[in-house]
Amino acid sequence: MKVKAHELEGVALDWAVAKLRGVALSQVPLKRMLKTYGVLRLRHGALYSPSTEWAQGGPIVEQEQLQLMHMWDCGGWSAMRYDNMRSVSGPNPLTAAMRCYVMNRVDGEIDVPDELLCA
Repeated sequence: MKVKAHELEGVALDWAVAKLRGVALSQVPLKRMLKTYGVLRLRHGALYSPSTEWAQGGPIVEQEQLQLMHMWDCGGWSAMRYDNMRSVSGPNPLTAAMRCYVMNRVDGEIDVPDELLCA
């Protein structure tokens, strides 16, 4: 199902980042992986969640030169890439940054497996 990058969240956002970065996920089918673990796992078993883990999302922010700003009026966060002025918001810095990363790679929408939208 096509999803707007600025609306991605949770495991669907993490999956989109993994797909765009070429990150190898577990060979376990997504449906079973989500039922068993509730999150994405890398081939070696570690969790993959760049939208919540700074150790995974932080390097993406740095490599992509994403700017993060706290929005005092609504309490959320905004992220934008250094070379354009399109900003994306999120409830926390990493969600905003990963949405921004995806948006800049797919220019708006990405096709996400249906089972991720119910997770």
